[in-house]
Amino acid sequence: MFKRILVPLDGSKLSHQSLPYAKRIARCGGGEVILLRVTPQPASIAMTPEDVAMEMGERPPSLGVPFQPSPADRVLTASPTHFGDARVEHEVQQAAEELDTLQSQFRSEGLAVSTVVRPGEAADAILDVGREASADLVVMSTHGRSGVSRFLLGSVADKVVRHTEIPVMLVRARDVHAEAPEFKRIMVPLDGSLAAAEILPSVRELARCAGSEIVLLRVVPGEPESQIADARLPPTTRVEMTEVAGERAATDYVQTLSTSAEHWGVPVRTLVQVGDPASVILDTAQDMYVDLIAMSTHGIGGLRRFFLGSVAERVVRHAEAPVMLFRAKE
Repeated sequence: MFKRILVPLDGSKLSHQSLPYAKRIARCGGGEVILLRVTPQPASIAMTPEDVAMEMGERPPSLGVPFQPSPADRVLTASPTHFGDARVEHEVQQAAEELDTLQSQFRSEGLAVSTVVRPGEAADAILDVGREASADLVVMSTHGRSGVSRFLLGSVADKVVRHTEIPVMLVRARDVHAEAPEFKRIMVPLDGSLAAAEILPSVRELARCAGSEIVLLRVVPGEPESQIADARLPPTTRVEMTEVAGERAATDYVQTLSTSAEHWGVPVRTLVQVGDPASVILDTAQDMYVDLIAMSTHGIGGLRRFFLGSVAERVVRHAEAPVMLFRAKE
């Protein structure tokens, strides 16, 4: 289960829409939330890579020990005048005040929380703090201002997803704020590879804690030869199979998973669909009222370069539910 949850914020209300999801997961697993604000690097400070390594670098704390921001982070939060640039000082001060307010709210709800204000480039700061804090999940909104406002189009998302080894949960910000999100149904798209199935233990633990049903969706690229009769089915503890004519290998794959899933202790449903992968994922998620889509960023076929290609872009752009991306081992 996720024990250290990193939440990057950019100061906008839209970026705050990731917070209820981080709280939900933290409550579920007894985890700590690490709130991060990235501020501009002051031009008045010329830092060499060696300076950065000495000032920012710390041995990551072992799991179970509350994350302690580095001395540089504590200076940032406590004394913005450490920087000579007035504009940067003002932004750092605003960031510190924002995080102080959020920290008080989290603690009043009984949640473990720490805060970090870090100067630099957004993606690099997210990656650095994630490593230093031994974070095992990043939760962030896909809309805000600054770098996060074009998160899916620019270098921030690409760099974070490419280079982090931990799951990234992308929450689509909208006008209606989700105060108490639930994960009643989690869908896991699969492509038939072992890499894609590596995420199942983490999804199973989240489902157990949240009381979720898991939907295992095997997507076979091609023209659909049959349709799911009715995807709007009530939750069930029995594993269901939907046969797709001519796709015996896909059926065998999900049958193997369904046999294992009988011992997971959560309701599991398996489906096989033929068609355009992104369209199938989006349509099935909508038809089944899925609350979370969890999928690997490495597999075979259309998912081998998942985040780089059209499948990921379309799913994350158009899915109403949050999307949790897992980077599978090579």
